[in-house]
Amino acid sequence: SILVDKYRKLEDEIDNTNKVKNQLKKDHTELGQKYIKLSNDSKKQIHRLVRKETYQNIAIQSLLKENEILQNMENNIIDCSNVSFDDLTIVIPYKGTEDARKINLRIVLDYLVYINIKNIIISEEYDHEPTTDWILEEYENKFSLLKVISTKSDGLFSRSNLINNGVEESTTSYICIQDGDVVLPKNLYEYSLNLLYSGFDLVYPFNRKVNQILDKQNFMRKYDFENILIKSEFRPNSDGGMQFVKKESFMKIGGYNTNFKGWGSEDNEFILRVILGDLKYIRLNNSLYHLKHNKDTTTQNNDDLLIKSYKLYDTQ
Repeated sequence: SILVDKYRKLEDEIDNTNKVKNQLKKDHTELGQKYIKLSNDSKKQIHRLVRKETYQNIAIQSLLKENEILQNMENNIIDCSNVSFDDLTIVIPYKGTEDARKINLRIVLDYLVYINIKNIIISEEYDHEPTTDWILEEYENKFSLLKVISTKSDGLFSRSNLINNGVEESTTSYICIQDGDVVLPKNLYEYSLNLLYSGFDLVYPFNRKVNQILDKQNFMRKYDFENILIKSEFRPNSDGGMQFVKKESFMKIGGYNTNFKGWGSEDNEFILRVILGDLKYIRLNNSLYHLKHNKDTTTQNNDDLLIKSYKLYDTQ
């Protein structure tokens, strides 16, 4: 789409950002006026377009801030020799709705054992009975700390609630919120944790670029990120999947918004409050590796909530 193309070109046109920003604000105003006049059916058809367009205004300001931070870091060599995974808890929100998710979670846990991660909290939501007994049976002796928190579903899936429960249960100062189907090379876990040590409140270890792992079996044999079969994707609205955060900072802005139910948008709203809370954050120019599964459809009400949040942002 035109909007995505604008966003992709932004990095190459950073000197011209003010002009782009003003045009997008104008586009947003015109689109909003047209949106009010539409029927409900028409609104549904363009809902995602509205979401993406309103996101651009925030993304531009965010990118400017991130670019400034990265430029200041370019000449600094980051020494990760002092990093200890004892200081980090990985929180994994999980709902075993299909066999593929269980397979992916097992691959992720095996990889985290391989890179010597110490502390894991899996925060599960279940419909009828917990589906994670196998985790404690297979992995309890492979981590210094392994906890499984099980919460019965009250209807729509609440990833936000699972994340909040996991973070609250953690006892370390630093958290990695990681979906049960994504991984990164070990050095990026170390680098991201070290950035938290150095004063950042939040670190996104990837920049909206996602590599779909197509050959899971080969990846499991070697964990060779350089030579695995992948399909690369650019996801302009991707603010989730994996982030490193200080627990204190996470709690300061209220954690994840539990008004978001079902799938989608909760990560976008979270980064919005990171920006409004003036937290120090950075998005590294790397790719996230994703284990493929059936795609979930964004819940309509979540889009509504997110657009309302963007409108509140515009009034600041």
